[in-house]
Formats: sequence, structure tokens, C-alpha cells
Amino acid sequence: MDKRAQIVQLLSDLLKNGRGNAFFTAQVVSVEGDTCTVMVDELELTGVRLKPTTDVNKIAIGNVETGWELVETKMTIIPAIDSMVLVGSFSGDFNNLFVLQADIADEVYCRTGAMSVRMNKEGIVFNDGKLGGLVKLEELTKKINTLESDLNTLKQIFSAWVTAPGDGGAALKLAATTWALQGITQTKSSELANEKVRQ
Repeated sequence: MDKRAQIVQLLSDLLKNGRGNAFFTAQVVSVEGDTCTVMVDELELTGVRLKPTTDVNKIAIGNVETGWELVETKMTIIPAIDSMVLVGSFSGDFNNLFVLQADIADEVYCRTGAMSVRMNKEGIVFNDGKLGGLVKLEELTKKINTLESDLNTLKQIFSAWVTAPGDGGAALKLAATTWALQGITQTKSSELANEKVRQ
């Protein structure tokens, strides 16, 4: 009996015994959208779903004051090529196979209403990443501290300046010259943004 016939027989036996579902391990050959192709020994199975159902799941969010809204939810684990997956069937045939668990995930995607998170080897993206990378707090703090220090220096120059009759502000100009010659470097977004975590 070839491998395909063995699996069909296994699924058929499980149905006859009243269990109605079956699980087995397989190796991922490719991923195509919401499905993948797996190999069990030398038997290739196509169209294996990445989640158990094809239903669009919705949950209610909100509260009594603002009202309730049904929003779409989705959780998908995309297995890595050549990784091992646990494949299941609720119906006991090849028409409804799905991935239950993956040893290695290439990507994990989760959406609840307008909120989403996608995690893969490139990084983490919240809500489609349209706002750019998350701020690197340490670098931002250094930039702000530099500006605050520069502003404090200017304040000290003004507070120490004593007006002298008839100098036309020459003493202030002289005191501020050193400060004015120290330019402020413009900040680039790449200095402050963590491109591995985008929002």
C-alpha cells in the first residue's frame, strides 16, 4: 500500500471509530497565500490551510457608552519552508487539511479590528507601519539634552550680560559669539527610528 493510500486508510479508520479527526506530521514544501503544500514521506499534499477554518472571525469591541462594533480578527502562523508541521483534518479526508502547529514560523500575523501586528525576520510591524520606526528613546534623549544644554548656555549669556552705556550691544555680541559659532547638527529620522520595529 502506498503512502497516500495509508493516510487515506488511517483517516478512514479514525472516522469509523467515531473520532472524526486525525493529525499527522509533514514537511512544508511551499506556502501559497493562506495555504501551503506539505510532503508526507513522498506524498505531496497541496491546499493545506494555514488555519483550521476559512471563516471570517469577528469579535465585539467597545463598551456600553461608546457602543459595540463587530471587527474582523485573524491569527495566522506562516510556517518556514522545510519546517515540520502538525497537519489535522476534522472531516477525515484530504479536502479539509489544516496546519495546527509549526516547528519554525517564517511569519506571525495577528489582526483585531484596526489593530495589527506582523512579525518576521525583518522585524515587527504594528498597524501596517505607516508611521515609521519606533523612536529610539536613548538617542532622542541625547538630542533633547543637547538642545536643552545649548538653550541653557544662551540663557546664561543673557543673564550674565550687563548693559554698558554707549556700547550698542557689543558686549552681548562678544559674549554670544562663541555660542553662535557652535552649530547644531540637524537630526535625521534614521538616527532616532528603529526600523526593526515599525508602527
